[in-house]
Order: sequence, then structure tokens, then C-alpha cells
Amino acid sequence: MLSTKKACALFFKEALLEYRLFVIIGLGITFLWPLIVLIRFGNGRNNLIGIGGGELWLAVAFILIGIIKVLGRINRVWTNNKFRLLPISSFQLYLCNISMQILAFILTVGVLVAINILAGALIFDTYAKISWSVNPTSLGFSLSAASSGNVILHISAEKMSKIILTLLDFFGSIIIDISFVLLLSESLMSWLTHKHQKIFSTLGFAVLLGLFLTLDIKFADQLTGDAVSFAYDLVVIMLSILGSIYLLKYHVESRN
Repeated sequence: MLSTKKACALFFKEALLEYRLFVIIGLGITFLWPLIVLIRFGNGRNNLIGIGGGELWLAVAFILIGIIKVLGRINRVWTNNKFRLLPISSFQLYLCNISMQILAFILTVGVLVAINILAGALIFDTYAKISWSVNPTSLGFSLSAASSGNVILHISAEKMSKIILTLLDFFGSIIIDISFVLLLSESLMSWLTHKHQKIFSTLGFAVLLGLFLTLDIKFADQLTGDAVSFAYDLVVIMLSILGSIYLLKYHVESRN
């Protein structure tokens, strides 16, 4: 049996190679489009603020595209002979694939996103003259313009910490839960002929994902309180992990 450490190293190396082209294109877009705007329209204050806003939108776009990419990469591993024939258990396969894909995502797409956010924040801080106000006891997040024309951001430390936890919960849920639905779709496909598998691959996943999200939302709506909702999400994540490992072990086979 291959050790978990060596298996994770193998998965991590493959994942980094998968993101190489994405990062190169992302860096090119990040630095080239502001340069083109500056050459074409000049370095006026409004143009620079527009570039700052564009950098922030790019960060959001990279996150969304990156999540789709990591989900696609995770799903391809489940049915790839190169990984399924490794001398590792189903638990090792699941653990190494999910964890190393997420780590590679953070170190590649995450760095790309950080560059865009930092560039946008610096531009806004310099040219929009943002005034930051952090109040640990305030109850909300607001954006307002002062009489001087400066932008004032009122940030609640408590609220921002909740937002960060919510985003982490959302990211973990979307990767692990959708991976489970993908595996469930793959396992059901094994009951169909090769001809019908191609039709079912997309349609079946869409139906299963719709059912999963509908049931998840219905249960979540019955809960009150952030702590209870967070605990419920953890339970769903754990069940998805156990279900995924079971499907990998008994129902999902390599196809290429």
C-alpha cells in the first residue's frame, strides 16, 4: 500500500500542473487589461478607480471559475485509471483527492485572487480616499459617501468574522456536497448502457443536484440560530464524506 503522505504528494503535483495554464492566463489578464486601459484612456482618477473596481470583479470571477475547475478536476480523478489503480484505499483516494485539490486551488487561484483584491484595495485607498472604520460592537456593514466626496466604509469586526466563517462553510459545503452528488451520479450511470450513459451524465447530475439542494434547503429552513445552522452543515458534510467513500469503494469504477 502507498502511504497517505506519498499519495497526497502525487495528487498535489498533478493538481498544480492542472492549474498552471489557468494561472498564467489569469496573471496575463490581471496585468495586461489595466495597462491597455491606461494607454487608451489615460491615468485619470476615474479611470484608475474603474481599474480598481475591475480588479475586484476579476477576483470574484477567478473564484467562481476556480471552483468549477476544481470540481471538474475532482470528478475526473474518480474515474481515471492513473489514480484508481494506485495501491491505496478508498479513504486515502478520497482524502488525498479532495484535500490536495483544495490546497492546490488555494495556492494558485487563491494567490491570483489575492493579487487582484490587493491591487483593487490599494487603488481605491489611494484614489477614492477610503476611510476605514472598524467597530467591534457595531451590528452591520455599510457604505456611505462623506460630504467631502470621500468614501467611508463602516465595518463590523463581528459581522466580518461571521461573513468569513460563512464563506468557509459555503466553500467546504459546495466542494464536498457536490462531489458526493457527482459520485452518486457516476454510480447510477453504471446501471445504464454505454449509449445512455452519455445522455444521463449531465441530465442525471442536474436532477440529483436539484433534489439534494431542495432537501437541504427545506431542512435548513427549519433551523434557527447561526450555531445550529453551522452544526447542521457540518453533519451534512460528514454524511457526504462517508457516502462518497462508500460509493468509491463499492459502486464507482474507472472508465479511462
